[in-house]
Amino acid sequence: MKKSINIALIVLSVVGLFGCKKFLSELPDNRVDMDNPSNITVDNISAILVNAYPKANYMGFCEAMSDNVDDKLGGSLVLSNFYPYQFADANNNHSQDMPTAYWDECYKAIALCNQALEAIGKATNPKTFNAQKGEALVARAYAHFMLVNLFAKTYDPATASTDPGVPYATKPETIVFGQYTRGTVASTYDSIRNDLLTGISLISDDSYTVPKYHFTKAATNAFATRFYLFKQQYDSAVIFASKVFPSGDFASNMRPWLTTYRKLTYYALQQQYTQIDQKANLLLVETLSNWANSFYAYRFGFTPALQTTILGKNIANGYYPYMVYGNSQVLNIPKFYPHFVQTGLNANTGYNYTTIPLFTTEEVLLNRAEAYAKQQQYGLALADLNTFASQRIFNGYDANGDPIPFDPAKNTITIDSVNKYYPKGDIQTKVITAILDFKRAEFLFEGSRWFDILRYKMEVKHKYMVSNSKTDSTVLKVDDKRRLIQLPDAAVLSGLALNPRDSS
Repeated sequence: MKKSINIALIVLSVVGLFGCKKFLSELPDNRVDMDNPSNITVDNISAILVNAYPKANYMGFCEAMSDNVDDKLGGSLVLSNFYPYQFADANNNHSQDMPTAYWDECYKAIALCNQALEAIGKATNPKTFNAQKGEALVARAYAHFMLVNLFAKTYDPATASTDPGVPYATKPETIVFGQYTRGTVASTYDSIRNDLLTGISLISDDSYTVPKYHFTKAATNAFATRFYLFKQQYDSAVIFASKVFPSGDFASNMRPWLTTYRKLTYYALQQQYTQIDQKANLLLVETLSNWANSFYAYRFGFTPALQTTILGKNIANGYYPYMVYGNSQVLNIPKFYPHFVQTGLNANTGYNYTTIPLFTTEEVLLNRAEAYAKQQQYGLALADLNTFASQRIFNGYDANGDPIPFDPAKNTITIDSVNKYYPKGDIQTKVITAILDFKRAEFLFEGSRWFDILRYKMEVKHKYMVSNSKTDSTVLKVDDKRRLIQLPDAAVLSGLALNPRDSS
């Protein structure tokens, strides 16, 4: 039986509930006079594409739905944390950090991609815009990819041709409430692949002033790696992962947790993690989000018990370097720097922004390891795991207080050590579990665990304290329809069927 906390407890967070936007109800800002091709310039198109990335944050609600969180009893009660933790629909709430706000921002980004592509098609010399066309196609593919993986079923070759997908928008909006169809997960993935493969051949890093905020060649190959991993085409996932760093040097492009990061103060690390000079950050985006300001203080979050489970023992027989700060109510790793933007020059009000990494070196490496394991190439999978571990595992401290680094004789991951550490399952299951455990630790507070839960059909149990003497819980089973986030309720105005729900 599905239960919920009394909504009255969080009525203070309901402001914004009625600020509903409609599905694709806002026509894109027309920045280019397409009736005059001479006005269609590379600079104009590039200016449009600056905003062709979703400016909303999925990390908070994805983290809250995962098994990385528990009820701390104390802490802030906010809708963007409470509803996902309960696996409850809030599809009429478009407030920032809510799933519906993410839907809105994805389609805004898609609309700008389509506006740019239409303008390029009307240009006097379209080939001049190849780099911009490539970025628009890849950015359009990315936004649809995130939508289909959050609001539709996880890709399954056996059912993808019948599972409802998400609308794949390829033309600029000219009317409010145009009619759309969801297509299928398979057709959505096909369209993503077509845009991605066409775009990747056109991408040019030289076209960007600040490359880390755009789809560079490296970031696009990282996206392709994730796409093909999710699509279960593992040979392609390996190919694109290997293109991210053609030299094969993943280790020196990972975050320096064992060296530089350990010497930073809390606030210095908070600023450093999402800087453009960090080699590990392949693609960054600034989002309208309270995540950096508040994630550690939410009621449903990271706990001492979870710290032991996730960051305690590991397959490499050493210690993780991640620095966890705060008491039991605010445990966190400082990954996000809050950025406040005033509404006016002398205004006392404004908006919080959080810059987040969309693709990183570490994800690519672990995705490749997973793809190898899925192809039963365990030697190659373990080689990638050991590359990762060499930059993440240490063996205590020396007399000077410096970490004792990875020791191949002690910390190397082998088939034998995998079999001993994970007693259940076949060797493929064990190796993949090791990979997923590393991912879970590496990407704490970044929301990626939710996608692994979906792909591997993991059950999630969330408990919550109704009172000091009573605990209740809700369980998300492998076949629970709530694994698909509900579409915005206004989507029906565009002819879309909502995701099914069980009666409770």
